[in-house]
This record gives sequence, C-alpha cells and structure tokens, in this order.
Amino acid sequence: MKDNFSAQANLYARHRPTYPPELFEFLLSHCKHYDTAWDVATGNGQAAVELAKHFKKVYATDISSQQIENATPLDNITYNVEQAEVTSFKDNTFNLITVAQALHWFDHDKFFNEVIRVAKPNALFAAWGYSLIRVDPAINIVIDFFYKSILKNSWDEERTHVDDEYSRINMPYPLIQTPNLQIQLKWDIEDMIGYLHSWSAVQRHIKKHKINPVIKFIEDKLRRLWLNHKIVRFPIFIKAFIIKK
Repeated sequence: MKDNFSAQANLYARHRPTYPPELFEFLLSHCKHYDTAWDVATGNGQAAVELAKHFKKVYATDISSQQIENATPLDNITYNVEQAEVTSFKDNTFNLITVAQALHWFDHDKFFNEVIRVAKPNALFAAWGYSLIRVDPAINIVIDFFYKSILKNSWDEERTHVDDEYSRINMPYPLIQTPNLQIQLKWDIEDMIGYLHSWSAVQRHIKKHKINPVIKFIEDKLRRLWLNHKIVRFPIFIKAFIIKK
C-alpha cells in the first residue's frame, strides 16, 4: 500500500468530505452483529467515527502515523499504524470491514486474503469511493481540465481504479446490490481550494516542478466563477460482499 497523504495529513483532515448517513444505514442493514469493526486506511477517522456510534469496538488502521495523529479520538476506537495487507489482528475478529476511498492503493490479492482471515463468518466487507467533484457546468469544465490535463502526469496509476469505480478490481465473493448515493455539501471558495490542495497529484506536482498548480492554473478561474456558496456533489460508488467461510 502506498502512503500518498502523510505530507498533507492536516489538509486531508480539514478538507476531505464526510460521508452521508445513508451510507452507514446501508452497512448496518447488512450486519447481523455489532461487536467489532475494522476501518482500513482510516485516514483521519471519518468512517471510523461513524462506525463507533453503532459498534462496541472499532479498530482503525493506516500506514501513515501523521494521518493517525490527525484522527478523531473516541473511547471505543483504537487507532494503529499498520499495513492493510498484513495486520496483527487475530483470525475471525470482525463483523464489518470497511475501506473508504483507499482500496485502489492496496495489493488486492494480499489484502483480500487478510480480509478473509480476520473476518468472522458472514461478515460484511464494503469499499467505497467518490468520483470527481461536480459543481456546475462552468466550474466542472475548469476542474476537468485541471484533473485530466494539468495533473495528467502527476496521478498514480492506481487512481484509474477510482475513475473506473473499482470495476477492474477482482472481488473474492459475489457483490451485493448497493444504493446510489452522493455526498452533497455547501462550500465557499476556500473550502474548494483547500480540497484541491489535499489531492495527492497536487502535492506530487509541487514536489516535482516546485510550482503550486492550484495557484498557477486554477485558483483565479475558480474565484471568478465561485460567488458566495455553491452546492458541491461527489457521486459515491460502493462495492460490498458477504464473507462466506
């Protein structure tokens, strides 16, 4: 698993969108027991905090110690720095295993072997991500050009799995039906600029070219188009299955 977010862990914690309640309602509806959950690549703990409202114990792991340091502490969440593919958990531990916006970074064969090992029989596995942010037609054109052209050579190859909504990742069990959901938020321009700075490709571009591409190529255009607040949307895609053992 790659660590592309330690350098901007604080930005990630401040500017990444949270997930809608309907997503967690879907997860809970497919869980028979609510003892233990594992949130993999937890980042700043967004999903873990929601799971902690329903599960007795949540274990949240990430390979980035900086991300863990920015995570939200709760009494029933244990945060650990661990690889997704090799963990210290015992066999048959979890009722639910989740991965939010991170499955594309994993070694999938090794990771799913670990998922099967640590999951209890009939546990639910769910991985989700969100597609490119949508605002309005004029702003979408600016964002799309920035994403596809300016940052074309700064994205990791794994990012294409997000563009494909994980359709090319082989799952070890048949997928279950999932709802059509989206994240919808009311943002001002500073929210948008902060979010763009949290992109791994932006940080890689800065490191390679010594130029901030947000400031150079997109910020002024967005500020001219972004009056007051706007509704931003992130389409969510979900891949989920029941682990039969």
